[in-house]
Amino acid sequence: MGTLKTHFVAVKSKWTYTDRYGTVTTTPSASEHSLFSQDGYFGPRLPPPPAIHDYDMYHDHITAAKGNYFQSWSDGSSAYSFGDHLSTNPSSVVLLPEFNWDNLYARTLDKLNDQVRGGMDISVDLAQGRQVMRMLNAQERVYDYTKTFLKKRFGVIRTLATLRLEYMYGVKPLMSTAFKGADELLRHQLNRMARYRARVVDKSYKPTSVMIQSFFGPTWSTSILSSDVKMSTTLGVTMVVNEDNHWDLRKWSSLNPYSIAYELVPYSFVADWFYDIGGYLRNMETAMAYGFDFQTGYRSDLAAFSGSMLRYVPYVSYPYGYESYQASYRGLRFKRRKLSWYPSPQKPTLQVDLGSSRLLNGAALLANMLGSTGESDMKVPRGYESNRYRERVNNSRNITFKFKR
Repeated sequence: MGTLKTHFVAVKSKWTYTDRYGTVTTTPSASEHSLFSQDGYFGPRLPPPPAIHDYDMYHDHITAAKGNYFQSWSDGSSAYSFGDHLSTNPSSVVLLPEFNWDNLYARTLDKLNDQVRGGMDISVDLAQGRQVMRMLNAQERVYDYTKTFLKKRFGVIRTLATLRLEYMYGVKPLMSTAFKGADELLRHQLNRMARYRARVVDKSYKPTSVMIQSFFGPTWSTSILSSDVKMSTTLGVTMVVNEDNHWDLRKWSSLNPYSIAYELVPYSFVADWFYDIGGYLRNMETAMAYGFDFQTGYRSDLAAFSGSMLRYVPYVSYPYGYESYQASYRGLRFKRRKLSWYPSPQKPTLQVDLGSSRLLNGAALLANMLGSTGESDMKVPRGYESNRYRERVNNSRNITFKFKR
């Protein structure tokens, strides 16, 4: 049991240098660096468990740090050196760009809020009720699909695109609301859990340069032979549950008019692919709505990595030669912080997050616009008139004409 523990080791070795005249000199160096540090409680995890507290830990291990150097002159003489090249003072490996958990935190907060609050928002569903009823009207949808399909230019493509968009942004959200509504009613009867935990793992980080400390100074390399990095963020909260509150309006609808208005803006979901304004508004509302129910919580950030690097420098001017250095490394960074308030979102920043699903949705949007400025190749039946406003607003659902009653 303790609060601070450190362990720094540099395995002694030497660097041997032979000049062009045969004189041999050696320089103290190290073949391995091992560093370990933790700050916070560590010890038995037996009941009663320790209270949530701040904790930091990092570990680095650098091995296989071999290097060599060679130069030759026109008279046949040469100078060379070889050996282990790490510094005699143990030092951590440095990866650039630095680890950044902002995007992971935003994604983790989304998952946590889905558990605490749920993903329902019947206010938006009600505001779009007319569009939903229009979408569910079989007669009008058959007409719309037939009209689009029979167009000479891009008819088939636009029909398939419309079907996908209506499912992704019409049918799927409606079914999700119905399912989550039933689940919420059942949850109040069966589940009184007040602890929530969410975690997101990402393996997309790729270092562009690596630095290790050699006996002659920092050695930087952009030639990374292998790299494996796993980053994660975990959020955990304990909430006070009101036993008498069987109908929590916060779980059914947004209470922020700005959030509702933004969700009703055409193609706002496309803007969220780059600046997640909708997610920021809802997560900020959740932090304010559930702040007084918050009892305790924590945030943990983790980065575990391993890899190898090579630095090769040719001498392109006389006397010719080269120098090369290589090393393998692995490490761990972990930080946990106790939360004093329900976790709030960070301000949205430019973040291009286009997965396969979003790429398909974007392609469907573009396909749905193909030939949309031209005149229809199919005669519009009497009783229908063009509605330019609805065409602008609901083009993603291909709701172009309104029937005169």
